[in-house]
Amino acid sequence: MAHFDNLFDSEDENDFDIIVVGGGLTGLTAAYNILERHVGLDVLILERNNAIGGRIISQTESKFYYGHSLQKNITHMLDTFDIPKEFKIDIGEKQKVLFTKNGPLENKLPSYIAGEIHYFLKAINSNSMDPKFKIYSAHEEAEDLSRISIDQLICRLVFLPQSRSICRTFISLVCGINDTHYISALWVLVMLHGANGLLTRLKIVLGDEHRYFVKNGMMSIAEELVRRIEDENGEMHCKEQVNTIQFNNDRVYVTTDIRTYRCNHVIIAVPPQESVLIQIQPEPPINLIHCQNLFQCSKTIFFNATYKTPFWHTQFSGDIISTWNSKTKLRIAYDASSWSKRESVIAGFISESNQTSRASIDLFDVLNACFKSSQSRNYIDYKETQGNSMNVPKPDNINHHINPMFTPWGRIFFASSEYAPTWPGTVDGALESGNISACLLLMRTRPQALSPLEIISCTNQRVKPRPSQPIRAAMLQYICLTVNVIIFLSYFRAAYQND
Repeated sequence: MAHFDNLFDSEDENDFDIIVVGGGLTGLTAAYNILERHVGLDVLILERNNAIGGRIISQTESKFYYGHSLQKNITHMLDTFDIPKEFKIDIGEKQKVLFTKNGPLENKLPSYIAGEIHYFLKAINSNSMDPKFKIYSAHEEAEDLSRISIDQLICRLVFLPQSRSICRTFISLVCGINDTHYISALWVLVMLHGANGLLTRLKIVLGDEHRYFVKNGMMSIAEELVRRIEDENGEMHCKEQVNTIQFNNDRVYVTTDIRTYRCNHVIIAVPPQESVLIQIQPEPPINLIHCQNLFQCSKTIFFNATYKTPFWHTQFSGDIISTWNSKTKLRIAYDASSWSKRESVIAGFISESNQTSRASIDLFDVLNACFKSSQSRNYIDYKETQGNSMNVPKPDNINHHINPMFTPWGRIFFASSEYAPTWPGTVDGALESGNISACLLLMRTRPQALSPLEIISCTNQRVKPRPSQPIRAAMLQYICLTVNVIIFLSYFRAAYQND
């Protein structure tokens, strides 16, 4: 580090108090939260792309992304910035469709399958509400849960294959990733705790009357943040890839492919996979590096199909969920129509382009089957864009399950939507992560700028645990229930044969 000490003899245009690496929603939110407090800190945002916006930069159709009133960060920001919201057209109580390997589910599930699914949802929901899951290591079963996948946990709690498939579907929906074999069970429970339980998170994903859309798209949030950052004299440099970050007791040196900057603190506000590509000296602790390497991303494609008139309002709500084993490209579809739009829209996520392989069931074949129609291909516009996939950690040693946002390294802070305690992997999670990282940095540099509530909310303090039914007890209870059912059926068969 000695060769950096005299790199700058005096402050110049490359000197800043704070440098934010990443111009996505997380980085923009962090920079805005620092600047709008007027605490005398100069902020620079460095973005490797040629425009600000991050993972929503290519989402020209982001007006079909929806939010929910339970997502407090995005709802508060829209209200604060006076960005108009639009609500889904009310078509009354209509059915949602579950598309299985045998096609759309026409009748109610058999009671024994529905019972297993209900038991699983109830067990996961009640356990995820345990305050000990606020942080990874607090729970007595954390070490075991950190090493198994959520799919293995499903297999421990659910016996019947069809029940397992539907349970996998619900979990993959709330995690935003298709393959439940590679998602840490511990991470899922910690994530669901932040979201106030599995059922609350499902309510967001499946949508209800509190679902809304942003009139000019989610990108309007980034545009408003940029405008306000510029008003506060914040700087933004695009097309600069950060390669190395080095720090000593006095300063931080951020080197891009163009120049070297000097600052007091850095917020790395990029996804985990991008964060580990930046060379940091001194090198972060091995558990922090390993934690970021645990995160993986599932490739998804966001689609929207526009129609002159809705062909799905006769019986169904427009919402479709495809089960894990249905062999269809469709993951989830929903009605993205709103009052101000002249056309009607079906939007959602598919696992691969509808214009490529025929190995999976075609999207429009699924729509026709679910809505008992032949009109799904009569769209006036159809678009596909790379989806804003969620990054999730794989099972691993408990020592590698930490939240990098609450584990700053020297003068470097980490922020990403994936680290958000409440809604990781979503727009709301990006805003939340930006807010928290800004508060954590200010707590070190300008604590007088924070309110007592902000200090409490961003420190992720331990909470006093309360009694709850542990996972192992839930599995034991399920085994006992299954044995009792088998004994009852055997007794019933024997009595029937005697008669």
